[in-house]
Amino acid sequence: MMRQYALFLGLGMELAGLIVVFLFLGRELDDWLQWQGIGIAISVGIAMAIWIFHLSIAMKRLGKTEKDGE
Repeated sequence: MMRQYALFLGLGMELAGLIVVFLFLGRELDDWLQWQGIGIAISVGIAMAIWIFHLSIAMKRLGKTEKDGE
């Protein structure tokens, strides 16, 4: 049970880290290409897509380990 809590806590921290890093990258992209916010929107969208993909993998693994444990 505690492993599940740790997994979800880790996923939340991962999301926060991804957003911060991709916000920085998006801001730099905006400054470089003079996009006025489009780079930030694109980079945050990419970060969310990466996180959702990782979340789906983690949920599959969690379901597999629960099934094996029963």
